[in-house]
Amino acid sequence: MRPKAKELKLPCEIDFSKIIKGKWNQSKALEFEREKKAQTSKDLESKFNMKLSKKTKEFLKKGY
Repeated sequence: MRPKAKELKLPCEIDFSKIIKGKWNQSKALEFEREKKAQTSKDLESKFNMKLSKKTKEFLKKGY
């Protein structure tokens, strides 16, 4: 029995504007997530005027 739409939980919010019909696949999704995490670390740096260490950046990229 398939789960209902309400029961399905996405691991991340997907930007549907980036989805091209028939071109969206797992590697693209992962690439998009990494890009999003990288942007998050850059946003933190600019927002709080601080430099993040390499370890912190890697941590954010991995999404733990």
